[in-house]
Amino acid sequence: MISVNIHEYISFDNDKWLMYQVPDINFWTDTKTKGSAYCYAEHGKLNIFISSDWLNHRSNEFKIELVKHELAHGMFGHIGFMKGKTKAQRQLFNIVADCSIHVNTANPKILEEGTGGKPCTYDNCGLKQLPPEYLYHKLWDAAQEKMDKFQAWVDEHLDDDFWKIKPNKDADLDSQIIKDSISSNLEKAIAKGVPIPDTIPGGVGGAASATDLDYDYLFNQPVPKEPWLSDLEQIIRNYNSKHVTSSYKREPRNPIHPDILQKGRATTFPKSRFLFAVDCSGSMNIKMVERAISTISQHIEPGENKLLIFDTKVSKVFDITDTDSIKQALRKYYGGTHLLPVFEYANANDQLVFYTDGGFWDIDNIHLASKFKYKPVFILTESWYHDSISKHAHVITTY
Repeated sequence: MISVNIHEYISFDNDKWLMYQVPDINFWTDTKTKGSAYCYAEHGKLNIFISSDWLNHRSNEFKIELVKHELAHGMFGHIGFMKGKTKAQRQLFNIVADCSIHVNTANPKILEEGTGGKPCTYDNCGLKQLPPEYLYHKLWDAAQEKMDKFQAWVDEHLDDDFWKIKPNKDADLDSQIIKDSISSNLEKAIAKGVPIPDTIPGGVGGAASATDLDYDYLFNQPVPKEPWLSDLEQIIRNYNSKHVTSSYKREPRNPIHPDILQKGRATTFPKSRFLFAVDCSGSMNIKMVERAISTISQHIEPGENKLLIFDTKVSKVFDITDTDSIKQALRKYYGGTHLLPVFEYANANDQLVFYTDGGFWDIDNIHLASKFKYKPVFILTESWYHDSISKHAHVITTY
């Protein structure tokens, strides 16, 4: 990078208060980078990089707003907040920090004209106007387990390179020194009678009443649940439901007649296991299988409940909540589809649920479903043998 005398490129005549900040900022450029500006902290000093094409071929008005934008990151402690964050976390905070800066401190319309991009604003990003640190935590919490959608949202809105510079170990200390320096320089300007814009040191989102706003909608737009998944959930609820039966016990308060029995009610769980048997033949849609597994794992307790991967045999058995291992294994097994191995594995009291295209090579064995106390369930992705299966088991279709 090349050190820059910023006065050769920018006139501060209409923004004299910035002249009090410039001596405490290191300005840099290079001849390779195009269309970029960012800031970082080093040895307690704010460093601002501006690509040479912007320095040489943009209006003074644009470059002033650019300096204000980068100065604001230092003014509001954004550099220190970035410390210890992952790439995805830095990208997210870059967005919300820019939104706050573009409320008051830097003019997004002027920046848009100079960059050709669309700077982050609360309106552009569909966000409530809140302080960036608070907003960051709300968004990051909402993004968990939806990282693909989160990243797509970030890619759509991120229009800055501040996040690219990973803060060093002293970033929090450097950030505090920079904040103090900027504040001191503002006081010097005021003491000299230099007007300070009313928007300085604004730039954080104003207080909002909806501090409990849930930002989950940004990454997970509501999608109507498919009927077959709702049917599967009902099967699970039926399995989990407690069974109340009549019972008798001796009446402890009647020592004279110890043979008198007291009638009461007892709660029992007659099913021994919930078994989810997944057809891993090559015709199966893995994404749909994963959705079924995700639904089951949310409602079924670990332990005796199992997921079976089967083709011509029961190839693998997992704890039904071990979703990561299951998803990896689903991609390793391919073959035909036989009923008998699953029927032989299961006990008569088990609740057995198949996920299959129904193309069983041994469909004649479907009559063995009668051995189960609770009617087996077949989730069918194709119409193979639908009629034959429905005579012996409950059928749910995904098609």
